Amino acid sequence: MNLFAELNAVDCVGLPRFTSQQAKAVVDRVRSTGALVCDPPACEGRGIVIAGGGRYLSWSWVLVRKLRSMGCNLPIQVWHLGSNEMPGKASELFKQLDCETVDAHQVMMSHPVREIGGWPLKTYAVRHCPWRTVYYLDADCFAEILPEEILNDKDVKKLGSVFLNDVGHHHGPWGFISCSLMTPEKEWETGQFVWDKVSGWMALRWAMWMSEHTDVFYHADNFFGDKGTIHASFLMSHCPYLMAGPSTWEGYGIKHQFKDRHAWSHMMACKRGEWPKPPWMQAAFEEWDSIKLSL
Repeated sequence: MNLFAELNAVDCVGLPRFTSQQAKAVVDRVRSTGALVCDPPACEGRGIVIAGGGRYLSWSWVLVRKLRSMGCNLPIQVWHLGSNEMPGKASELFKQLDCETVDAHQVMMSHPVREIGGWPLKTYAVRHCPWRTVYYLDADCFAEILPEEILNDKDVKKLGSVFLNDVGHHHGPWGFISCSLMTPEKEWETGQFVWDKVSGWMALRWAMWMSEHTDVFYHADNFFGDKGTIHASFLMSHCPYLMAGPSTWEGYGIKHQFKDRHAWSHMMACKRGEWPKPPWMQAAFEEWDSIKLSL
């Protein structure tokens, strides 16, 4: 088997499978051969990416509505998987908020990948959106500071990418070891981040490659989803980033700060029905329901 030739096919379907026991050897081989190394794509400007169709469609609409009500003027894309996750009438409602909807299945016609559903959609959307600086939000993560303020911060401009810590531990024992890394003291929480696709290009290459092998890297013994692979990718590639915070559990989910200001509310407990939605959010969901979409 020509392993090098197979590893060079990192952005197409038909990638070779390997086991979690083989992960470290394969990662070391990819690193030593430079199989992932290439120039970053042509990209410029900045914009917001949200991965959130299907069961998260209403959350994405509420999030976009809030961003626009805050005065956010950045271009926004909501990525989804096929027409079942974004019926035509729903797409029109996003368009009314000056928000583009992107079907990842259509993008895959030109840029095929081995894995795309769920968490892998996040790095895929970051890679294939048109902007250099990507301000990413999960559908249940709400900005509390105007995104432009974060992006205009001098330290963000200097380092390019911004990440935040989680409030607990979720990874298995072998994830970072499989990447020839020491296990960090704190895990990242990637419901929100800023990613510069030029200064952080090799981190994105590693993150996408691992996302194409979810059967290995999202295994229970390794990483708990994309938050582990993205964290490891930046450590492996030595790409610059700014660590914001602190992050604290607030019942509704995680409160993230940026330079002593409440910057993001990741409301996963509200999404799961474990915590009541605040009045402003409940009103927004009621507005969505009142539209009576034919989904």
